[in-house]
Amino acid sequence: MKDDFDEWNSLYNRFYPEGSRSDLEFRTTRLLVLAGRAYVSRIDKLLVRKTGQSRVRWQILFALAFAPQPATLTDVARRAYLKWPSMVKLVDEMVREGLLQRQDNPADGRSKLISLTDAGEAMVRTIQPVKDSERAAVLQHLSDEELAQTVRLLGKLFEAIGEPG
Repeated sequence: MKDDFDEWNSLYNRFYPEGSRSDLEFRTTRLLVLAGRAYVSRIDKLLVRKTGQSRVRWQILFALAFAPQPATLTDVARRAYLKWPSMVKLVDEMVREGLLQRQDNPADGRSKLISLTDAGEAMVRTIQPVKDSERAAVLQHLSDEELAQTVRLLGKLFEAIGEPG
């Protein structure tokens, strides 16, 4: 997909003078958002087609797989940058499907702990190579040095943005 912004933005420079700091900031954040949306959409479509798992579902699976288990829903939501209330129904579905299991939380009788089942672990191992292959295809044109620089720069941006409101 090509960014055709410069082909249709004939009035843009009335708002942001060409070459100015505000022009560069606008272009950076615009491309960051568009690249993020395009990448998530690409991965989501691919994974739904190949595994039946949507973005939120694989985010939950990986948030559990990458950290100690069991975990509270609040912990998983924080790790995956998801809204806790919207996860509840999905976690219920994933428990019914046998991907996750619930248990009582001995530290807090009001909350439950969730963890991956063997089927959930198998799904993570099914999804991982699909994501890895697609990620490699998207990033193949960047050198290791460029990737490391990108990680540093995006980390700085993420820090500056802070917690979602």
